[in-house]
Amino acid sequence: MNTNLHHDPIYVKVIVRNGQLIVNEPLSLPDGTEGTVIFGNNADADSDDGWDNSPEGIARWLEWFDSLQLLLITPKEQADTDQSLREMGEQGWLKMEREAKEIYCHLQGH
Repeated sequence: MNTNLHHDPIYVKVIVRNGQLIVNEPLSLPDGTEGTVIFGNNADADSDDGWDNSPEGIARWLEWFDSLQLLLITPKEQADTDQSLREMGEQGWLKMEREAKEIYCHLQGH
């Protein structure tokens, strides 16, 4: 059985007791499923959705977001992209557009 599941991450509240992770609620995962646990200093974190929704957490996220650099596309990069799209043809373009919409809807929870 392949225990490396490829799906959206799940957030699980755990408690450490005697070096063991104790899960508060049953999980509907097959035995042997592997995952990664990340511990941090998020005392005010909203653990239900994995985000720190405290005022401090939001401020840290906004600071990070404001630090991002604008992605600029050079005229050559735009020309290369346009050429690739022409070579892809109408069906390839429609497929890519459909897949992009599916990803967007998934990210929006639709």
